[in-house]
Amino acid sequence: VGPGPSQNRACAIHAHGSSNRIIKYNSMYKKMFGIPEELLQENNPRKNLEWVKRLMSDQDYFMQLSLQVLKQEKKYTHEFDLLDGRRIRRVSLPLFRDSELVGRNILLYDITVDNVS
Repeated sequence: VGPGPSQNRACAIHAHGSSNRIIKYNSMYKKMFGIPEELLQENNPRKNLEWVKRLMSDQDYFMQLSLQVLKQEKKYTHEFDLLDGRRIRRVSLPLFRDSELVGRNILLYDITVDNVS
């Protein structure tokens, strides 16, 4: 299942390598979670995850799924509610080099308006 109606909107993107360090991100990623540039430049995977975790309604669920998919070799799609009322769809795609899992490409969509009736 793809992003659905959200796929026509801009999405936040970040990619990380096998060490879980972020190797690429766009400005929407910083904006979506209010992540300071200094934190991204420090590139500490645990600190980045903790920053985003504190914004989640169900922090345990977010952490469980985030850590679970890191070493998986298939696509995952999850939705998370943020404390500010937004709903985020995360599409996590494995990155391969020579048939070896070398990281993940993460696409994040704000689907809040998709869920408002």
